[in-house]
Amino acid sequence: MAALARAFQGVQLDTQEQTTRTLTKIPQCFTFKVPLRGPQGYSAKLLKENPMGTFSLEIISKGREAVIMLKKMDSGAVYCMSPIKPGGPDCYEKSFDSSRYFVLRLEDPRTGKTGSIGMGFNKREEALEFKVTVQDFLEGVKREQVNAEAVSTHQDTGEFELKGTVKIKLAVPGGKKKKKKKDKKSSGISLSAPPSGGRRRKKKGTASKAEGAPTTSSSNTGSNDLLGMDF
Repeated sequence: MAALARAFQGVQLDTQEQTTRTLTKIPQCFTFKVPLRGPQGYSAKLLKENPMGTFSLEIISKGREAVIMLKKMDSGAVYCMSPIKPGGPDCYEKSFDSSRYFVLRLEDPRTGKTGSIGMGFNKREEALEFKVTVQDFLEGVKREQVNAEAVSTHQDTGEFELKGTVKIKLAVPGGKKKKKKKDKKSSGISLSAPPSGGRRRKKKGTASKAEGAPTTSSSNTGSNDLLGMDF
């Protein structure tokens, strides 16, 4: 805890209460004396010619500020630190001839004095984790600033304001449904009653046939045929 307090001493933080977060820990890194910077930048080959020692690396953040700390392997005491300042100077510069070697920009929070130290990793994955952690933190702070500016500059034009008295009906899922009343009126379809068991009605065709048929006269005796022919 004392190391964390020293790491943030003299660093401006937000007035709101913030929690300290550990962004990453890398168990081992190597430090070197910084050679003269050439036209292309710092050379990893020249850095490796002047080794200094082995340390562990830890990056912590609090609010919109963060710091890179190199700690001693035996005691865990902070050896040096490099503040990550959004909008400020870069906290590191990578070497032009290797992706695993960097030059850190150091700053003493008590005196404000600055310096530099060479740093390298054995594995490319560790070097990549270091770069991505710093980049993610800076991008996150930038997004927060853009969102805060957008909220502060927003003006309500009243374009979508509801004027007058407006009734809004909300359909609640699973609510009670009104029962439909049954229609007591007939459907308009009627069925005739079956015929009764009385006499059957005569067919019209049979009656007309009977009326048009000739009748035998009772005065014609001795003739059994309608044409008067006796067989």
